[in-house]
Parts: sequence; structure tokens; C-alpha cells
Amino acid sequence: MHTAALVIFLVVFGLTALRKVGSLVLPLWAIMAAGAVAMVGTGSLSPGAALRAIDLHVMGFLLCMALVGALMQNSSLLDAAVERALPAVVSPLRLIMSLTFLIGAASAVLINDTIAIVGTSLSLAIARRYGLPPTPLLFVLAFAITTGSAASPIGNPQNLLIALAEMPSPFVTFARSLAVPTVLSLLLAALAVWLRWRGRLPRTLHASGPVCLPSGCHADRAAGASMAFIVAAIVAKVLLMQLQGIDLPLYAVAAAGAVPALCSSRRRMLVRSANWQVLAFFASLFVVMRGVWDTGVVQQLIGTAPPSGVAPILALSAAASQVLSNVPYVALVLPQYAGAPDAALLALAAGSTLAGNALLLGATSNVIITQQAEHAGASVPFGEFVRVGIPLTVAQLAVFALFLSL
Repeated sequence: MHTAALVIFLVVFGLTALRKVGSLVLPLWAIMAAGAVAMVGTGSLSPGAALRAIDLHVMGFLLCMALVGALMQNSSLLDAAVERALPAVVSPLRLIMSLTFLIGAASAVLINDTIAIVGTSLSLAIARRYGLPPTPLLFVLAFAITTGSAASPIGNPQNLLIALAEMPSPFVTFARSLAVPTVLSLLLAALAVWLRWRGRLPRTLHASGPVCLPSGCHADRAAGASMAFIVAAIVAKVLLMQLQGIDLPLYAVAAAGAVPALCSSRRRMLVRSANWQVLAFFASLFVVMRGVWDTGVVQQLIGTAPPSGVAPILALSAAASQVLSNVPYVALVLPQYAGAPDAALLALAAGSTLAGNALLLGATSNVIITQQAEHAGASVPFGEFVRVGIPLTVAQLAVFALFLSL
């Protein structure tokens, strides 16, 4: 059974990379769903174990954010914001740099998965405005979200786990040690995307005028209210944790953003147009990863004791997060780091976070972006992501290793 689980995982990973069987293009959710069915069908997991493997908190978050995403995609709010914020004429390098640092800064203070859902619609709106192919802007979004979230204890769930478990002053500790390498890594991310696509982009980008969505060019109050509710809920989450020690769950933040969608007169249309495929993907992902975990291979990879030294911690956490995903990996190994120095904890946070820049499956936000993009008719090619992402990740890990070793 263990052999079957490993074979299933390797086949799923291979199909995720190739995405094609003959002339048939396979969607990510279908590949992962087939893997989950195979895990149960081969007896690698019982039906009950497969159901228990699904994290209902994550599914609740994704369900609510699917409604938020549908609301954004069916409104003109993001298009109007893009038209007001961006100049009519801009160079590709300036656009890429500006978006990288804007998204990176937002990811440091907001939850990265929320930025992924809203940012996908924003990136597609920018591509429409300048007549650009959406792929390079989606790469900017993915790399900036992952990189920017590394600098803050609230930028992503794995950082939050580390901050709550081991650090008395997490905001100061993260900012003091990770702010500078994060800024440098954002610069590397922007340059990586620009160098990859500069030969395929015009020297100057000209706005093509207002971009009207099928729903019409009008301000959407429900979309604005949804964003305001999400920001308010995130602020409440931070304040409650800092002042009262109460951890407001992420699905509550997402539920706040979904309220305007459910109260909208277009709620039936929004429910129908929501990206349900992303829920199918993550439910299946939990099942596949549980089957791999039960083989014991991941435990052998992690070992029984954490490595010593910043560079080995960065390398191991980045590699293991590709298999187990970053949040489960950090939750699993964090008890091994009890009493460890801040540099080791920050290396664990940075390595598990930057893992998302190497492979599409290395971060939840990458998968959300890919699913949202495919739902809108765009794509994030796996092979292209690897060609840009792995060298970028190695360079970023080297930057963080240098600064954390000082």
C-alpha cells in the first residue's frame, strides 16, 4: 500500500508538471482529484481517513474566498482602480517593479492567500489595460506574494505559527532580521520576471483605454464593501491576538468578505460563477498528502532532530515544503525548535515561505492563482514557473542565509 501511495504521488506530480496527455490539457483539480480517488481505491487510505484528512477550516476559508473572487471578477472595481492608479504610458520594467513591491508590501500586512485571490483579478485587469499577455503579471503576483510575506509574522500562516509559539516580540524580530533580505529578494523577483520576458514585451506600454467587463463599467459597491470587510477583519484578527490572545480563524476573515456577495441581488449568479474547482483541488490535495505522509517517507526526510546552522535549515525547509507544503511542514517540525535561537526560527520561516517560488505546489497561494487564472481563461505554465522560480529561489535563499548568518 505504501508503494502504491508513492506511485500515485509521483504520477500526480508528473501530470501536474506536464498538464497534457496527448492533445488533452488536464486541469489541476482533475489531476489531484484522480490522485485522491486512487489513494482510496488502492487502499492506501480508508474512506474515513480520507475524509478526516480534509482540513475543514481551510475549506471554509476557500469557500468564502471563492465567493469574494466571483464578486471581484464580476465587478468593475479592480478595473477602475487600475485605470486611476497606473499611468497611460509606462515601461515594462517600471510596471513589473511597481507591482512587485506593491504586492510584496500588501502580503506583509495582509494574509497572502487573500492577496492571491484578489490579486489574480487585479493582474488580469492590468494585462487587459496594457494589452499584455497575462502570464508575466501572474508570475509577478506569485513571486511577490511569497517573497513579501516572508518579512512579517502575519504575512502567511507558517510565520504566524512560529511567531505565536516561540517569539515574545515577533513583529520586531521579523522586521529587524528579515526586512532587508525581503526587499532585496523582491528586487530579484522583479528582475527575474523582466529578464525572462523582456524580449517578448514592447519597450513602452500604452493603455488601451477603459476596460469594460461583461457586467458593465460601473462602481460595484458590493465589491468595495467586501474588501473593506476583509481589511477590517484582518485588523481585528491582529488586535485580538495582540491584546487578548484570541486567534480569530482565517475562515472568519473570509466569511466577513463573503457577506456582501451573499447579500447582493446577484448572489445566485455569483455562486454559479465562483471557482469551485479550487475547493475540489484542495480537498483532493489533503487526501493525496495524507496518503504520502502515511508511507513514512516524509518523516525520514525531515529526521528526528532539526539541522544546525541557518543554511541547512533554509535548505531543508525549502525542500520539504515542496512535498508536504509549507504550513503542514512547519506545524510538524516546530516542536523540534523549542528553545532554538531566533536565527533558526527565522530560517525555518523564510525557507518554508520561499519554497513557494520554486514549484507551483510549494505554496497555497500559487495554486489559488493558477486555479483563478485558469477559471478566467489564462494560465500559469508549470515548466515556465520552474525555469524562472528555481534559480530565483536559490538566489533568494542565499540572500536570506547571508543576512541571517550575520
